Amino acid sequence: IFSILSKILPEKFKTLFSIIQNKLFSLSPNNIIYEFISKLDTSDETIKSSVDQAVSQYINIHKSVNSICETNNSNFIWIQQPLTFWGNKPLTDNELIWKNSGDSSGNPKIFMEFEKKFNLKFKKDLNNKLKNSFYDLTRTFDNIEQELYIDTGHLNQLGNLIISAKIA
Repeated sequence: IFSILSKILPEKFKTLFSIIQNKLFSLSPNNIIYEFISKLDTSDETIKSSVDQAVSQYINIHKSVNSICETNNSNFIWIQQPLTFWGNKPLTDNELIWKNSGDSSGNPKIFMEFEKKFNLKFKKDLNNKLKNSFYDLTRTFDNIEQELYIDTGHLNQLGNLIISAKIA
């Protein structure tokens, strides 16, 4: 509603609506999450160990969903979305800030480690039965210079348009 109204109202209201929207419906983690995260062990060793387990669970979840789809004669589609952490998109100043801060996602090191492990355990696995269902869109923005994100992973209107066209 705020997005629609901000398009039809004068410029001075757009700023006000943007502030209200960000306060009421913020995509950023709140203080409770930051406090919890600040107490976690984020050493490289802990991240590597945790990410290894997380990637295995992530793959197993998708194998389970694929099995459910097969028993119901449905096609399974698995899409890995682009994030500021992955690919070679020339990042704008804002996107670089979001990537380095982990705004809305958390510790950037975790995402980099996740992609590295996921690449080894899934993407490079030649015997992978889910390869035909998997679509890697992490590099979709590699040569696009315009700002496409509103934080580390959520897309603006242009980003959504590009991704929806790619999926279609």
